[in-house]
Amino acid sequence: PGEDGRPLDRLTADRMTHPVNGDVINLTGVRLEYGLGTPRPWDLRADAGVVNLGWRTVLLEGNVVLDSRPAVGEPARLMAPDMLVETEAQQARTAGDVTLELGAETLSGTGMVADLMVGQVQLQSRVHGRFLP
Repeated sequence: PGEDGRPLDRLTADRMTHPVNGDVINLTGVRLEYGLGTPRPWDLRADAGVVNLGWRTVLLEGNVVLDSRPAVGEPARLMAPDMLVETEAQQARTAGDVTLELGAETLSGTGMVADLMVGQVQLQSRVHGRFLP
């Protein structure tokens, strides 16, 4: 929870299952609201996911969409086939193909690291796109 006692993150899913002796929760129809009450909240959606019981990582798989909702500045949308959210590091990452939309501009690349608290996204390689003045 945040300093005011309210939750910083909210995870919902169409279905959650926990194997009897497992240390993960399997999810389908995943929605994660990350950084609630902060200047840079994010919304994540995916077809499926896996959360470890310690809530340290959330692995999202299938049509992953990460939307920023900044208090100031232009929102961004990241799309990838999979994404790992590291809650303690406050980062999201993928090694696969990713598309970044900023308004009418689009960049694509392979691999991405997003600092969810700072609001910074770094595409790792094979970056393609064009910004028009």
